[in-house]
Amino acid sequence: MLGGITLLVIPGLLICIFFSFTLQVIVLENKKGRAALSRSYQLVKAYFWQFFFRVLAVETIVVLISNVLNQIAKDAEVFSMLSQVFSILAEWFIVIYLFLLYKQIQAKVPAEKHSNMNWIWAVAAIGWIIIIGIIGAVLSGSLQLPSPDLMAS
Repeated sequence: MLGGITLLVIPGLLICIFFSFTLQVIVLENKKGRAALSRSYQLVKAYFWQFFFRVLAVETIVVLISNVLNQIAKDAEVFSMLSQVFSILAEWFIVIYLFLLYKQIQAKVPAEKHSNMNWIWAVAAIGWIIIIGIIGAVLSGSLQLPSPDLMAS
């Protein structure tokens, strides 16, 4: 379990974090492809921990409120609609928050000509190799997934 988290989840989260501003860079800075990914990486890297903790705090608050509303919605049908409306509004809030965070960081970080993202490409390649290896092992029968009976007990 810990090996799977170390090999797949943590690198995946890092890649997700570093590329969080890619959409803003494509639209607002008119960059494409690797240039947009590189610029997003530069922006987040410059303020990684501040960015990480701010987004973590906002996401945690949204998830907690959503969970409370979902628990209430199980007991009362009226709150089901409220829960859905909150989810839509929270998503818009997060998009706007990320945009404002992007503008704040973008004003402080000058664009560099080249950013070394080789480690990200290496992690992505290793992840694909592991996933393809697992799928191949399952299909060939050398790796068996746990049966539902075993998981229930």
